[in-house]
Amino acid sequence: MNTIVYGSDKYKKYFASAIKTKIHRKLKITKVNQGVVFPCGRPYDIGVYDENCKYVPASDVMEFPGKHKKYMPWAKQIDYIDEDVLYLGDMHWHFGHFLLEHLGRLWPILNKNFSKMKCVIMHKSIMEDNNDSYIYELLKLFGIKRNQLIVVKRPTRFKNVFVPETADNYNYTSREFNKIFDRFIENTNKEKTVKKISKVYVSREKMDDRRTFGEKYISKIFSANGFNVIYPEKLSLLRQIQIISNCDVLAGCAGTALHLALFMKKGGTVIQLKRNRKNKDNCSAQNHINSMRGLNGVFIDASLEIYKTDHYTSFPQLVGLTPYLKQFFIDNAFKFDTQANDTSEYCEYIESVKNYRKLHGNAFVRKLKRLIVKISACFVPGRERRGNYRRWLKSKLNYEG
Repeated sequence: MNTIVYGSDKYKKYFASAIKTKIHRKLKITKVNQGVVFPCGRPYDIGVYDENCKYVPASDVMEFPGKHKKYMPWAKQIDYIDEDVLYLGDMHWHFGHFLLEHLGRLWPILNKNFSKMKCVIMHKSIMEDNNDSYIYELLKLFGIKRNQLIVVKRPTRFKNVFVPETADNYNYTSREFNKIFDRFIENTNKEKTVKKISKVYVSREKMDDRRTFGEKYISKIFSANGFNVIYPEKLSLLRQIQIISNCDVLAGCAGTALHLALFMKKGGTVIQLKRNRKNKDNCSAQNHINSMRGLNGVFIDASLEIYKTDHYTSFPQLVGLTPYLKQFFIDNAFKFDTQANDTSEYCEYIESVKNYRKLHGNAFVRKLKRLIVKISACFVPGRERRGNYRRWLKSKLNYEG
């Protein structure tokens, strides 16, 4: 696996510091007799508790030693289902986080002893009859039937709860995580008519919000140089996986769409275009995906923003022919106009910035709101809990920076 970074020395330094080496380890399954699946309360309340109401650490999504509750919070009522179940954990509303952080307990299903067992999932924002949810669609593609799933919405005790360690988190990874995505590839490519597209560019142009200005021009350059431009929002999940699992090169702006590289086969290349001017972005997560799947990575600073933004923001962002993107094109014999940038997209970007400011206030007001969010969040323990708090406070302050 090779990784190349096209960017300033400052960004290269940040990139090097953000990349973390993970420890590979064997995974275990904890059998919990009369276990209670607890889906309520704060992030550190949810999980599995044993018959003595003691927390089962294996049910953590991330490893936060000493942060979870030692004993189950009081519950007015606990339902009972007389079944042996496999605990799959909490399901995240965000597709990228769901792929990377919430599919890690699927690995026991690859074993015949667990392949037919009932599976328990928790999710506050989906309903049992929501058959269109990407969560159900993806689990079905893995081979889990809808009637095999039990969606827990309130504390529920089971005959036995089998709790597998998650196959990947911030501190470690495992070979089982790769096997999970190998199964997805196998199941979605059973049709012999699946057509191979060697080079794919995933575009953000058709997104309902958070569009990236200037990308239209960049995607045209990639298209003129042999890439097929696709819009993930316009394709079924099955079709997305079929396309990505059969491509050799995947390119696009930094974000969830490039996390589809989890479905690529070893030896491919992922080209990520940085769309924000602040150093911090999602390079750590994308590099981890590339490393785990045995993919080459190319990270390019393509931001032409006038106003610096974070990676995740609703503030308008602008990309284009930066010196770093030009150098990448030259190094790889791309045909393109070295002097051009899309002026109409630039004008749209400026207009969008004006509209954003009208809606969310001027720079001083936004900075003040950001300061309030940043300082108050410092007093909230736990990464996930802090994130939930920030989202809640931002909605109250009408701040989306």
